[in-house]
Amino acid sequence: MEESPKPQFDETLGGSEKLPLNLNVKYFTKARMKEIEALTEAIEDPLQQGMLFQRLPRHMRRRAMGHDDKRMPKKLRKTFSVLLEKCGTKDQPKSRPRRKYRRRPCHLLDEYNRRQREFIWLETHIWHAKRFHMVNKWGYKLANYPNDKCFRACYRATAQHCLLQDISYYNCIEIRGELEKLLNGFTQHTSTACGLTFSAKCFLNGTKEGQVTFFRRNQYPKGAIGDVSFIWKPEIESDNTRIIWVWVHPALFEEFITEMTCTFELSQVVPDDSCEMEVCDVPENTDSDFTNSVEGKKLKLKNIPFVKVPKYENKLSGISLHVLKDTLNRFRLTGPLTQSVITEAFQAVNLDYFEKSSEEMNQSFKEYFIGHNKRKESATLQHAFWEQIKQVATPAQLPPSCVFSINVVDPRLTMPCKRTKADKDKQECKAQMLPNSYSNLIADSPLWCSKMRDSVTKEKVPSAELYAQRSMKIVPGLEIEQLDTQKNRQTIPILCIQQPGGDSNQRLGYGAGVDLIIPSGWSMPVWIGLVFRGARTGGLREAESLRREIGKLPLFAPDTRAAKTEGDDLETNLLEEYFRGLFPLLKAALLDKDTFIYLDF
Repeated sequence: MEESPKPQFDETLGGSEKLPLNLNVKYFTKARMKEIEALTEAIEDPLQQGMLFQRLPRHMRRRAMGHDDKRMPKKLRKTFSVLLEKCGTKDQPKSRPRRKYRRRPCHLLDEYNRRQREFIWLETHIWHAKRFHMVNKWGYKLANYPNDKCFRACYRATAQHCLLQDISYYNCIEIRGELEKLLNGFTQHTSTACGLTFSAKCFLNGTKEGQVTFFRRNQYPKGAIGDVSFIWKPEIESDNTRIIWVWVHPALFEEFITEMTCTFELSQVVPDDSCEMEVCDVPENTDSDFTNSVEGKKLKLKNIPFVKVPKYENKLSGISLHVLKDTLNRFRLTGPLTQSVITEAFQAVNLDYFEKSSEEMNQSFKEYFIGHNKRKESATLQHAFWEQIKQVATPAQLPPSCVFSINVVDPRLTMPCKRTKADKDKQECKAQMLPNSYSNLIADSPLWCSKMRDSVTKEKVPSAELYAQRSMKIVPGLEIEQLDTQKNRQTIPILCIQQPGGDSNQRLGYGAGVDLIIPSGWSMPVWIGLVFRGARTGGLREAESLRREIGKLPLFAPDTRAAKTEGDDLETNLLEEYFRGLFPLLKAALLDKDTFIYLDF
């Protein structure tokens, strides 16, 4: 082939390609024979165009045939699978499963755990999500206010009845060590000018809950972090090691941990299955099936068992810090009927109950109480104290901020068939309270022992078994405990803390109530048991309204970092809400040609 003397198009653009003067049709056609045959066949038979499912008659075609070979006829599935592999679409992810598949209980739990990656859910989240407006605050998904009109109803509950709130988002921090070293460290963060501190004698025996303003190290009166509440573990035996629980708001949690680690020179410990736990004469529950059970999957993201709890320690001083975040649940009941609600919802047990129970159930309680004289005495005094305070009309008649413990039967066994209202016809308690020398035994609780908390959580009987027994009752209305359920009658340790309420003389006793500290996994049975006794539920809005009615200071002090962050978030939300309604008006005005607007930002 001779080249053309004229410059070619590619050459004019600076290229190197040159076209020949003539073309051999024979060689050109032979090189493209297959393409011509395929083109001729496609023109003569249009049905062979596209994929295999596109060649089927129209009455055999299905909408999802393009990615699902099961939609094809059985004779053509094998051929269609080969075509999908050649196209590279065989291994592509399928579409989202249907809703019926996603709503299965096992898949729901996995989905709920996935949705908690950003914001943590409380154990009562699903119950609240159906009835409350939920908000994202402080790393949690919390109930803000009920969906029904209940602003006045919640106020009446605090004044005349009982208001129930879930404040489990408060983080519990356990610190243990020698008393003198702990008090020396706490003194650097508190001041007696703000009230009683950690070293007050009325708090050291563990009979009262204290509240103090916490500051950064040696920066008083500047550097305030916020208010924290604390409880000392009752000292039953003479031991140098003392334990204190500090309840911190989640907005102050990071600052508090930072200050404590710096003050006591603590370093984080890598979690290990063989880490030491306090000795409380309770056999360790090594049930490997708990993590795979339904109850175990519900608590998958919680710090259960105790081995998963983050730990900081100083080996030289012997001080250790355990972050019991999302391990203990805390409910707050406010109102004059609080005492009636909890006494009707809970059935207390005495020491004889543990001795007569079956070998399988309550084995941990047997090992905890039996064989220990002080704990035996504490169980007897606690039951007597519980029977005595049943005659108390309102929680305002109890000693202010007193702490008392009680062991109760599973609330699901004493649940009424329908919602009732607690009786308010109570006479004022005329009997003398127990002597002060026994008050530290009344405040002692198995909740202080980590192995007891784990065993109570792991031994929980699934609700499905109890509901099956309830459905098999011959006579409607009988309680489950009247059946042969001795093997299912579990015991729950509960720690109760009296809340004094407001100090106004005009409304004496208003805002008084009781806080309940419950082990992990038992929130819903206790919550529903309280609701079925007539307790009205509230959220964050009701908590803030109650603080104003009582006359307490705001939740965060104005000069703290938490207050500044809360103010910035409130400003951002209000600006977004304002301009969300303003922009449509501006857009409509700007589209009107006869209107001239002058905007001065």
